[in-house]
Amino acid sequence: MQNTFSKLAAALVVSAWLSGPSGAQDEVPAEFAGLSEEQAEEVWEFVFGNALFVLMHEAGHMLISEFELPVLGREEDAVDALSTIVILESDNTVYDNALIDASDSWFLTGAAAGAAGADFEFWDEHSVEEQRAYAIVCMMIGHDAETFGGLEAVEEMPEERRESCVWEYQQTASSWFRLLEPHLRESGETPVTITYEEVSQPDLAVYAAAFREAGMLEMAKELIADAFLLDSGIDFQMASCGEPNAFWDPAERTITYCYELGQAHAELLADYMRNEAR
Repeated sequence: MQNTFSKLAAALVVSAWLSGPSGAQDEVPAEFAGLSEEQAEEVWEFVFGNALFVLMHEAGHMLISEFELPVLGREEDAVDALSTIVILESDNTVYDNALIDASDSWFLTGAAAGAAGADFEFWDEHSVEEQRAYAIVCMMIGHDAETFGGLEAVEEMPEERRESCVWEYQQTASSWFRLLEPHLRESGETPVTITYEEVSQPDLAVYAAAFREAGMLEMAKELIADAFLLDSGIDFQMASCGEPNAFWDPAERTITYCYELGQAHAELLADYMRNEAR
């Protein structure tokens, strides 16, 4: 496993695209056009970080389904919290960066939607984008205010809210730990299969290759699945779905991350970088 997602990106694709032989620029996906090598690495780190968070989110749905766990409140908010807790409690700075990427993704998505005049869907099962972003940030500073206190989003929060995040994190983490403790695995690995589906579309094939080489599903399996007594028959997969999405299918017992979602995250940050340069 590499030390940082950005190193993975550089080793996998960025250097080949931007410093390869004449004509190599033609291989750069459209969403990366006009970016410097440093910016391209940052975009790949953003893609990998968001993929990890999304996989943890869907794994939260999986645990609720497989263990028939009670959920008081909205399940989407609950599994956002669980994915954040799992990553923070792994005590890995690389994974911590994935939380920053995930919160930034929601901030950027909300800003883009607002600029486009979109109506916020307050009736949706998900909280609105900025709420999801601040919820992640709150959990981060609740866990470790010293490490994450310098984030721009934290500085925008009132002092009393920052203080309440400490109690909120402790309460939420403790509740999840009590729920999941009976299902913990003491040793060994859980019998989860991993599948990276091949794709024929050139614009998605690069994401399929990058996720496979990065071992993204293996990271997710190690972080959450191997910790629990899950029955055999569960599959973690990455595939082309025709839309930017990710989901847990309880009937098929499959977590699916769509390559299109990785592409969408790349477009989101790349567009922001290009707009900032104007």
